[in-house]
Amino acid sequence: MRSLVLVCFLAGFSGSLALAEVRDRLAPVAGANQRVGGLLGKRFGLGVAELQRRLEAGTKSNEELAVLVEAGALMWDWAGSDPLRRAVEKAARELIEQSAGWRSVTSLRRGLRGLLAYYEVSGDKGALEAARRVADWASRNAPAWWDRDLGPAPLAGPACELFRHTGERRKLTQGMTADMDQPQAPRMLRALWEGKKLVGVGGAPAEETLASLTGLVEIYRLTGEGSYLKAARQGWEQIVAGHRYVTGAVGWRGWLREDGMLPGEPGAEVGDAGVTAEWLRLNWELLRLTGDSRYGDEIERTLYNHLMALQDGGSGAWAAHAPLLGRRRYGAAGERSAATGLALALVRKAIWGAFEDGPGIVLYAGNEGTYEVGTSGGAKRVRFVLEANFPEQGQVRFVIGQGGSGRYAVYLRVPSWCRRYAAVAGGAAVQGRAGEWLRLEREWREGERIEIQMAMEVRWVSGAPTYAGHFALQRGPQVLALEAQLNPEVKFLHRAAPETGGEGGVAEVPGRLNAGQGRQAYAVPGLAVAAAVNRQVVTRTKLVLIPFAEAREYRTWLPEPARLVLGPVAVTAFCTESTSGDGPVRDSICDERVDTYRTARGEGREGSWYAVELDRPERVDRIVYRHGKVLRDGGWFDTTRGKPVVQIKRSHEGAWETVGRLESYPETNGREAPELADGQTFEVKLREPVHVVGIRVAGQAARQYSSCAELSAYGPTNGATAVGGMEWARSRARLAQRKRASDGQ
Repeated sequence: MRSLVLVCFLAGFSGSLALAEVRDRLAPVAGANQRVGGLLGKRFGLGVAELQRRLEAGTKSNEELAVLVEAGALMWDWAGSDPLRRAVEKAARELIEQSAGWRSVTSLRRGLRGLLAYYEVSGDKGALEAARRVADWASRNAPAWWDRDLGPAPLAGPACELFRHTGERRKLTQGMTADMDQPQAPRMLRALWEGKKLVGVGGAPAEETLASLTGLVEIYRLTGEGSYLKAARQGWEQIVAGHRYVTGAVGWRGWLREDGMLPGEPGAEVGDAGVTAEWLRLNWELLRLTGDSRYGDEIERTLYNHLMALQDGGSGAWAAHAPLLGRRRYGAAGERSAATGLALALVRKAIWGAFEDGPGIVLYAGNEGTYEVGTSGGAKRVRFVLEANFPEQGQVRFVIGQGGSGRYAVYLRVPSWCRRYAAVAGGAAVQGRAGEWLRLEREWREGERIEIQMAMEVRWVSGAPTYAGHFALQRGPQVLALEAQLNPEVKFLHRAAPETGGEGGVAEVPGRLNAGQGRQAYAVPGLAVAAAVNRQVVTRTKLVLIPFAEAREYRTWLPEPARLVLGPVAVTAFCTESTSGDGPVRDSICDERVDTYRTARGEGREGSWYAVELDRPERVDRIVYRHGKVLRDGGWFDTTRGKPVVQIKRSHEGAWETVGRLESYPETNGREAPELADGQTFEVKLREPVHVVGIRVAGQAARQYSSCAELSAYGPTNGATAVGGMEWARSRARLAQRKRASDGQ
C-alpha cells in the first residue's frame, strides 16, 4: 500500500519520489475566450454584481473574505469587470494582512485557495508570499490543526497548487507517514482505501470531506499514483448514492449523515453554499482529469437546480441553503452565503472544454468560444457558437465559426436523463447514448452547423427512503416544484397529489405564469384537500409546477393520492423553527411527521425551548406539543420546578407571552426515565382564537436535553380521516384507459 508520505512529498516534504504529472483529458478553456449568454449568462451577470457588492461591503470574516477573493479571481476576466477587479484587489490586500491569524483547517484551506487564485490572475507576489507563510505555519504546527477523521487531507488540494507555483518542499503534512491501511491513518481516508463506507458513525463534515476527495484527485494528477484516484472516485460514488439530493445539493446542516436520510425541511439547512462549491469543484476536477461524462451530469444537476435556487433570479441576492419545501429567503442576516458566488464562478470553468482532438460541450448554455484545435492542416484557432434556450427547450445549434475548416472531432455530452438524443451534421443524423459522449469526427467547413435535439421528457423520482410514498417530477435536468402562487385553489401544498400517482407526463402551461424569473410552467391533473362547509373534501384540480430553482413558496416531494389525509392542518407546518440550543438529534419539529424529532439543550431562565415562527399572522385556538423520544442522556422535560409552558408571539417584534402550561404532561425528574410514548400528544386550548406569528414551548431539560417531535398551532377544524385507496384506484384506471386509447391511435 502506497504510504501517505507521498502526500508529504507533494506538499514539499523531503523524499525521493519522482513526479509523473497526469495530463487532463478535458482541458479547461480560458474564460476570456468565452462569452456566455442565455439563462446562464444572466445568472453569471447577476452573480458578478452581487460579488462586487459583497467585496465592497463592510466587515467580513476571514473565511468569507477568502471565499469572495477566490470567486472574484475566477471571474476576473468577465466582460466589463474592471470595477470587480478593483474590488478584488482591495479585498486581496486585506486578505494578505489577515493571513497570519488563520488557525482552523477550514480557514487555512479557504485562505490558501483565495491567495493562490488571486496570485494566478494578478501575479501579485505578496499573495504568493502570504500563501508561503500560511503553509509554513501549518507545517510547524501540524497536527494541531488536523481534522480528527481526515487529518491534513482537506489541505492537499491547495498544497499541491502551492507546490506547482514554487516547487518548494515543506512539512505541511508533518507526521502523517502511516500507511493508509494502518490504524493510525485518518479514519475516513483509511476506509476508502479499504473499500469501506466513507461516512461512519456520527457522520462527517461535508465541506471538508469533499475538499479531501478533491485533494486526492490533485495528488493523483501530480504523481500518477492510481490508488489516490481510485479512492476519490469511490468517495464520489458513495456521495452520489447516499448523500446527494435530487436537486444536486449535498448534505444537510453541513454534514453527511451515516444513515443517508435526506430531509428537505427548512430546518435541515439543505446543501450549505460552501458544501455546494466544493461539490462542484470535485466534479470539475474529476471531469477534466478523466473525461468521464458522469461528472458533467452532476455539475448540470446541481447548477440548474440547487445552485440556481441559491441565487434570486431577479435581484441576484444569495442564500446559504435551499430546502426542498417551504419558503425561500435571500440575503438573510448572518447566513454564510458568500460561497454561492464561488460556486457560480466554479461552474464557469465547466461549460466547455477541449479534448486532444477537438472541443467538448459539457453544458448546453448559449456560448461563443475560441479554441486551439489540432486539425488535419495543423493547429489553428477556431471560433465556435452554441445557440440554445436550454433547459426550457431541447433544441440546440452548434455552429462552426471562423477558422473552422478542417478535420477534427466535436464531442457532445449526452445527458444521463436524455433517452432520445440526435445530432444532425452534413445531412446525417447520429443517435447519442445517455450518459456518454457523442463524438463526431469529419471534415468540417466554416459556417457548418450541428443541429441537436434532446427529448425533454418527464421522469418521476421516488423520495424513498426519506420520503417514502412520495415523488418528485423532473423534466430534463430540472426538478419541478408545486408553487403556491400559481395554485390558489390548493390551500395546503403538502395535501395535494398528482392524480396519476407517479406516472404520466406534464402539459406545458402557456403564458408568463412563473412565480420566479423564468417562463416555464407545467401542469398535471391532481387531487387536493379543500375546505367545504364544516368539513374538508378531496377535489380534482390542476397542479401547476415550475422549476425548483425559481420557486418561492413550494413543495418538491408530492405524495401518492392514497397518502392524502383529511383533518386538522397546522398553520405552522413547514415554517421557521429554532431551539434554545441543538442537542444530538436535529430533525424537523414542523414537518407534520411524528416519526422525526429534535432535541434541545438549554439552561437559565428560559430553559430548553422549541419555537416555530410564521411569515404572516395566523388565527389559532389550539397549540399542540408532541413528545420526541426518551434517550439515555435525556429527551424529556424535568417538571420538578413546574410543567412546560406554552407561549405565543403576536408580532415579529413582540415578546413571548405565556398562554398556558402542558398540565397533562407527567410528573418527571432528571433521575428516572418517564414512560412517555414516542409522539405522545399534549395540548393547550386557548380561551379564544388569537392571531400569532410564533409559538413556543419551554421547560427544564432532563439530564442533557429535552425532545420534541412536533410543535403545531391550529385554527378551528374537524377530526381527521384518511383518504381511501378507492379514489387512487379509479385514477390509475383512468390513466391506463387513456394509455390504451393512445396506443390504439
